[in-house]
Amino acid sequence: MTYELVDPSIWFRPGRVTLYRITPADSTFLPDEPFNSDAGRFSDGKRWVLYVSANPEGAVAEMLRHNPELISFQAELRFRVFEIEITADSDSLDVRTAGQSAKVPFPFDRLTSSERDPAERYKECRDLADDANDSGGIAYPCAAHVSQSIWNMALFGEMDERWTSSGYVEVERPIVDPGDIRFVA
Repeated sequence: MTYELVDPSIWFRPGRVTLYRITPADSTFLPDEPFNSDAGRFSDGKRWVLYVSANPEGAVAEMLRHNPELISFQAELRFRVFEIEITADSDSLDVRTAGQSAKVPFPFDRLTSSERDPAERYKECRDLADDANDSGGIAYPCAAHVSQSIWNMALFGEMDERWTSSGYVEVERPIVDPGDIRFVA
C-alpha cells in the first residue's frame, strides 16, 4: 500500500530530544544502537531502527506488553532504562494523534494494534515505514501504554545517517501500573 505523505503538516524535525529505551541488564548492545530485526512494528528485517519512548514508563510498558507474566514482580526484573540524548535533524513522520494519522490517511488504531500474530499486528505499520523509509523516522502513539500522552519514536537508519546520539545514562526504572498497559491479545 502507498500512503500520501505530501501534507507538510505531517512532518516535523525533532531536533535535540531526550528519549528512553529499556534493555536487558546483560545486553551486549549499546542503548543507542539500532537493530534490523523483523520483530518490531516498523521493522522488516532489513531496515535499521532504534525504538525509543518519550518517557521511561512507555519504555517499560513496551517490554511488559509482551510479557504479562512478569507484571507481578516487575521490580525484581533485570532490565535497565536509559535516557538517550538524540539529535534528529531529518524530517520525521508524525502520526502521534488521530488527526495527524487521518492526513496520511492511515488507520490510527493500527498504530496501537494488539493482535497476537505479529504479521497481522504490524502489516500496515510496515507498509507505512516502507513509504517513509527515507525519512528520519516515525513518531507514533505508544501501543503498550493506555495514556494518549505517551508516544514512541522509531528512528530509521544507523546512527550518524539521519540521527545521532550524544550519549546515554541509566535512570531509575519506573514501576508501571498493570492497568495502564495494553497487552498483546
